[in-house]
Formats: sequence, C-alpha cells, structure tokens
Amino acid sequence: MGTLVDDLVAEGAAPEAVERAVWTLLASGRVVLAGFLARKVRRADARGARSIHHTYEPLLAPADDA
Repeated sequence: MGTLVDDLVAEGAAPEAVERAVWTLLASGRVVLAGFLARKVRRADARGARSIHHTYEPLLAPADDA
C-alpha cells in the first residue's frame, strides 16, 4: 500500500487525491484493513512542556482473491 501512495505522491497527486484513491480501493474490495500501527509522538507545547500523543495508522493489504 505504501508503494501506491508513494507513486501517487511522486506523480504530484494532491493529498486529497491520494486519500480518494485509497478510499476507492477500499470500497471496491481490492484492499482490506489488515490492522493498525500505533505510534507515540513526543511534542513540546507552547510553553515547552513535553507531552506524548498517540496516533494510529491503518495497515492495508491486497484483498485475497481466493
């Protein structure tokens, strides 16, 4: 899935077009949700205090045609 997104970005696709392409693939059943990747992001706020934020990214895989 990352290759598809990387190729679209390299072709100059806008973020909205990339997102639309991913949603189209999901809706067509060509890719399926395979799980989530959880990340901890450390950031400093306006006062310099550090905090940890959690982000979650979907992992997509080609649909099994079997």
